[in-house]
Amino acid sequence: MKKNLILFIWVALSVMGFSTKAQTIVQLSFYSPLISTSDMKYSDNHLIVAQDGMIIFDVSNPNVRPKLVSQTEYPGGVPHEVGVEGTNAYLAEGGNGTFAVYNISNFSSPVLTGSISIPSTTFAAGDLVTNGNYVYLTAGDSLYVVDVSNSSAPKLVKSIMVPDAGVDGAGKMAINQGSLYINSTTSVKVYDIVKPASPVLISTIAHTHSQEKGISADTIHKRIFLPWLSSLQDFMGYDAYDVSTPSSPVFLFTDSTAFGGGDYGVSAYSYQDNVLFLSKGGGINAFDVSSDSHGFVTSFTGEDIPNSSVSIEVNGSIIYHARGGGIEILEYIPGSNEVCDAPSQTSVNNISSTAATLRWTAENDAIGYKIRLRPSGTKLWDYFFSVKNIKRVAQLSAGTEYEFGVKSICDSNPRITSAWSATNTFTTATSRTSLASELTADVFPNPVSSSAVVMFSLLQPSKVHVALFSSDGKIVMSIANTSFSEGNHQLIFNRGALNAGIYFLKVRALEKTITYKVVLD
Repeated sequence: MKKNLILFIWVALSVMGFSTKAQTIVQLSFYSPLISTSDMKYSDNHLIVAQDGMIIFDVSNPNVRPKLVSQTEYPGGVPHEVGVEGTNAYLAEGGNGTFAVYNISNFSSPVLTGSISIPSTTFAAGDLVTNGNYVYLTAGDSLYVVDVSNSSAPKLVKSIMVPDAGVDGAGKMAINQGSLYINSTTSVKVYDIVKPASPVLISTIAHTHSQEKGISADTIHKRIFLPWLSSLQDFMGYDAYDVSTPSSPVFLFTDSTAFGGGDYGVSAYSYQDNVLFLSKGGGINAFDVSSDSHGFVTSFTGEDIPNSSVSIEVNGSIIYHARGGGIEILEYIPGSNEVCDAPSQTSVNNISSTAATLRWTAENDAIGYKIRLRPSGTKLWDYFFSVKNIKRVAQLSAGTEYEFGVKSICDSNPRITSAWSATNTFTTATSRTSLASELTADVFPNPVSSSAVVMFSLLQPSKVHVALFSSDGKIVMSIANTSFSEGNHQLIFNRGALNAGIYFLKVRALEKTITYKVVLD
């Protein structure tokens, strides 16, 4: 094995905060109390709510209390799920397996037009989604297809066992570009529904977290989002997938934020215009899910409505948030990131076969930076963070061209970031030619004023001695003399009472000694 050592020195940079218009969620109005709200859908300035029957609210003015315009009985027990398409509303429940169709062309006077019992199930409905003349239901470990082309006589035309549905069974669904996505205990099953009455399983997306119960679709960019809650219930987030080829979904990125308590699992979610809203017990977390600037942006916790989240519907900037005890109407106000500038220049040096140092111009408003890196010609990025305008990246492949970009992070809560910088490229050395470059070093910046950070990288464990010497060869400061593991390391030293002048920093490791001229101001 080659024995190599790389050393870097830089001075910590101060960063400045700033004020700007930030993303936020505000409450406009609310309706309470309701009893055991179980689901909700938005349609043409109205909310159709599954409760003890079907109730409909006029929300044409989001700034005033929702107006209850009708309440209609349900032929089954208590409806669990509601769906809307055109002038029809559909309700399904657990208990006796009743599926009901309503004409809601007049929201003030809905009419029950037909119903059907699904006798083999007595299901606890997992979800209900509409697709033209068909409605898909999940219950237990099965998918049910109901033909609703004749609203007075809905007809069950297909039942399919969802494989490996697990303890939680077949659950939440989403439709995206002719495919049906069904989330179950351990995975998402993808069905081709080009023939709506005959879904065909074409692929599976395995879960990467223990609590992935929801799913939301972005039909414009051909993506799906899988909300999750960590096993310790301390973080919540989502995984994004490219489903432009449904038979071969591709993971894109993930984001998360502190959960803050509440339901065990993400119980409500909705996507619109590159913003994903996830419930956090009784509140909402908003994530920017655009490809270039994804991340947590803001949160909202209401106090007027009891019980946990049930459903989130979004229309433009207005959020309709159903909770067990009522409905909140909120507004999402996007922030302005105009004052958060991207680094204007990027550069690369100290390139070895397995590592490189990435640099960029420091931005006054930045509190940190996000870096993305990938082999040129590939699709998925690796992401890194740095509070400095420098980042040493390791574990690269020899003789490979890489591309990278950097964005500024100007605030963390709410999250305010710049656009990505222009992409820069570099090529790692081949194993045969890398020795010289891996023994190069850098001092950044030099001269040093008050303190400095020594950064070195070991390709194998070694004892490391770092010391500062005067110009006449006397040791004036021992910075480190101990063993370090393989990988990147940082050491901080303060100049203390040392006089200004020229000094020499020596690093000994792996049978190598490297000496650097350092100027103290």
